[in-house]
Amino acid sequence: MKTIPRLALASSLIFLIQNSLAESLPEIIVSATRTAQTVNDTLSSVTVFTAEDIQQQHASSLQELLQARAGFQLVNNGGAGKITSLFLRGTESDHILMMIDGIKINSSSTGTPPLELIPLEMIERVEIVRGPRASLYGPDAIGGVIQIFTKKGHAGDTIKPTLSLTTGSHNTQGVTAGVLGGAGNASYSFTLKKEKTDGYNACTGSSTAFAGCFTEEPDKDAYDNQSISVNLGYQFNNTRLSGQFLGSDNNIEFDGAAPFASNESQSLLQSYGITLSSELTDHSNFLLSVGRSANKNKNLQSGVFFSRFNTERDSLSLQGNIDITEDHLLTVGVDYLEDEARTTSYGKVSRDNIGLFAEYQADIHNHNVNIGLRKDDNQQFGNKTTGNIAIGHLINQNMKFITSYATAFKAPTFNELFFPFFGNTELSPEESYTIEIGLRGKQDWGTWSGSLYRTKIDNLIVYDANAMLANNIDKAKIKGVEFIAETRIQAWQFNANLTLLDTEDQSKGFNNGNELARRPRKSLHLNIDREFPRFSIGSTLVSESERFDDSGNNRRIGGYATTTLRASYKLMKGLSIRAKVGNLFDKHYETTSFYPQDGRNFRLTLQYAP
Repeated sequence: MKTIPRLALASSLIFLIQNSLAESLPEIIVSATRTAQTVNDTLSSVTVFTAEDIQQQHASSLQELLQARAGFQLVNNGGAGKITSLFLRGTESDHILMMIDGIKINSSSTGTPPLELIPLEMIERVEIVRGPRASLYGPDAIGGVIQIFTKKGHAGDTIKPTLSLTTGSHNTQGVTAGVLGGAGNASYSFTLKKEKTDGYNACTGSSTAFAGCFTEEPDKDAYDNQSISVNLGYQFNNTRLSGQFLGSDNNIEFDGAAPFASNESQSLLQSYGITLSSELTDHSNFLLSVGRSANKNKNLQSGVFFSRFNTERDSLSLQGNIDITEDHLLTVGVDYLEDEARTTSYGKVSRDNIGLFAEYQADIHNHNVNIGLRKDDNQQFGNKTTGNIAIGHLINQNMKFITSYATAFKAPTFNELFFPFFGNTELSPEESYTIEIGLRGKQDWGTWSGSLYRTKIDNLIVYDANAMLANNIDKAKIKGVEFIAETRIQAWQFNANLTLLDTEDQSKGFNNGNELARRPRKSLHLNIDREFPRFSIGSTLVSESERFDDSGNNRRIGGYATTTLRASYKLMKGLSIRAKVGNLFDKHYETTSFYPQDGRNFRLTLQYAP
C-alpha cells in the first residue's frame, strides 16, 4: 500500500518504524487489519495510546486509561485489583478480544480479559479497534479489539534506565524499575514493579438475590501486585526474531459469604511468546507467532483453600502479505488456538479452534476498500464463517466518508457451559452483524469524527434469573452514535467524546423490550491538558447516565460525574514529579450494585527517566 512501504506489520517492526521515521510518518496502527497503516487511512474506528499519552494522563491502571475513551463503559467490583469489566459499544464484557504483543489473553473460563491484572507501567502502546474484527481474529471480537504492546528496546539504542516511586491514598506504595536498550543487532527491555494498597471496603453487602456479595464484611480489602516484563529481539538482515514475557502475581482481598464463596484470591497472569517476521521479497513478507497465556487463580475463604481455576490458551499464527501492486495488498493466514481449563468445579475441559483468513485492501482513485473472510472450525461447535467489507470515500483532502458491514461469533465460555448452578451445556454460540457509517475530518482547528452503528446479536448469553442459569436470548439490538473531537485552543489541548446508546432485549421472554444490563444511555468524556516548559496540568471529566444492573431492569444504578486533576513538574533533566487527585468532588457512586467506587483520592509519583 502507498502509506507504509514494504508492509511493516509485526509489533517489533512497528516500533522500529516509529523510532526511525517519527518525524515523517503519521501515527501507525497494526491491529485494525493485521498490517501496518496510518490511523488516518484505516477504515475502522480506532484510538492509539503511546507511552507519552499514557504518562500525560497519569493513569494508575489500564482500566482508568480506557474508561475515558469513546465507546467504553467500565464496571468495577470495588477498587484496585478487583474484577473489572469493560463494555464496548454496548456489547458484552467478554466480546472484547485483548492481546498482549499478539498473544490472546481472554480467560477460557470467564471469556473476559483480565485487564485489572495488567500493570500499566509495562505498557509502551495500546491500540483500540471499535467494532467487530472476527473475520481477522476469530471468536471473541464481537465488540472490538484491544492490543497491548509492552516496552521494547531497539537495536543501537544506549542503555536507558528508569525508576519511579509512588505513594497515595489507602496507604498505597509502589516502586517500578526498568532498563532498555540495544547492542549491535540485539535489543532488550526489562521492567519490574511492586505495588500494594490497603484498599477500602469493596462491597456494602446485600440481601437481594443475585446481587452484591451476600455478606457484610466492613473491612478494608487490600491488593498487592508484583510484575515483570521482558522483551528480547535480534535483527538478521531482513528477518527479526523477538520474544516477550509478562508476568503479574496478585493477592486480592474482597467480600464473599462463607461457606458459599471465597473472599481472597491469589491470581497469576502470564503471557509469553516468540515472533519471527521476515521480508521474503520487496513485495511479500510473513509473520510467525507462537505463544501461551495463562491465568491461575487460587481462591480462599479467610485463609482456607476454597477453589482453583487455572486456564491456558496456546496459540500459533502464520500470516503472509503480498503486494499485488502498489495499491493492492492481500493478507492470508491461519490461526490455531487451544483453550484448556482445570478447576475444582468441573475438572478439566479443553477445545481447539482453527481459523483460515484472508483480507484484501485496495486504494482505487478516491476510494479505499477492505474485504475480509474467515472460516473457523471450532472443535465443540463446528464451522463458522465471518466476513467484513468496508469502503471509504475521500470527499476532499480533509474529509472521508466510511461505511462498513461485519459479522462475528463467539462460542460459550467454559463457565457459561459448566459452572455449578450457572452453566448450561445446551447453550448455542452468539452470532452478530454490525452496520456502521462514519464521517471523519481534519480542519484548521483540529480533528473530528462521527459514527452511527447498529449491532444485532442472536443467541446473546445472559444470566436468566427465571431459569437460574446462563441462557441464550433470541435477539438483542444495539444502536449507537459516537462523536470524537480534538482541538487546541492557544496552548490548551482538548479531547472530547460522546456516546449515545440504545440497547434492547428482543427475546420472547419476560425481559422483552428491556434495556441490556449495565449500559448507560449517555457517556461524555473530556480531557484537557496544557504543557509549559517545565510544568504541565490537566483534567479528565467522566460522566455517565443511569443504567440498570440486571436484565429484568429491576435495579437501577444512578448516573455520576467525576473529575480528575493532574500536574507534573520537571525538577531537573530526567527527574520529574507527578501528582493526581481523583474524584475531586468526592462523588459517591457505583458502577454495579453494592460495590462502591473510590472517593476522593490522591497519587504522587517521583520518576527518574534520563
